[in-house]
Amino acid sequence: MVEFIVVIRGRNCEKYIAKCLHSLQKQTHTNWRAMVVLDAPKDNSPQVVASIQDKPGGPIYWHVNEEHKGLCHNMYFAIKWAASILRPNDDTVFVILDADDKLSPTALQTVARVYEKHPKTLVTHGSYIKLSKGRKTKVSKPYPKSGNVRKLPWRASHLKTMKWKVLKHIDYKWFQHKGKWLEAASDLALMFPVIELAGLKNVRHIPDPIYIWRDNKNMVKIQRKCERILRSK
Repeated sequence: MVEFIVVIRGRNCEKYIAKCLHSLQKQTHTNWRAMVVLDAPKDNSPQVVASIQDKPGGPIYWHVNEEHKGLCHNMYFAIKWAASILRPNDDTVFVILDADDKLSPTALQTVARVYEKHPKTLVTHGSYIKLSKGRKTKVSKPYPKSGNVRKLPWRASHLKTMKWKVLKHIDYKWFQHKGKWLEAASDLALMFPVIELAGLKNVRHIPDPIYIWRDNKNMVKIQRKCERILRSK
């Protein structure tokens, strides 16, 4: 049975984090643990998480950063922290979930079936429902089986998953430029090198919209700037 570690990052997310965690608790695939990392929040999100956590020891673990790290730094830190506490094996599948988003009830089951049916798969990406567009479904396309992923149109969108045997090579430099943490585009900073390590032939597309996404339009300009930097690496 596929084992999942769900990494959830957020900051001031008290309005959404309960729905996010409840969507995990409703999963039809039950072999999962979650690590919530809250980035120095100024709201009541830690109390919300504490009230939902079933019991000490899981399946929901959580951590609060004392100092604000930012999107890219916290992506790197959250994955490393989850790995240090939850001790994955090489075939453990990591799932990246933002605290203001949620999963459909069959999301993990759908992903598990892909890894079971195609044992060589190392990375998956897929389609999602966009809340800001009246629950408009965004169906992504698969990548070709070869090529430079940084030169191809971005397709590694939600739901993003990868096996620990690839992700364990995560490097803080993926998320930095000239020694400074990038302000945005943490998904690209993670997925470009993960896909490069896995090889496009081991990346599988899931067309089912199993992720419910709440987009943030406030950072579009910064995201595009960071994307240009990441594509040039």
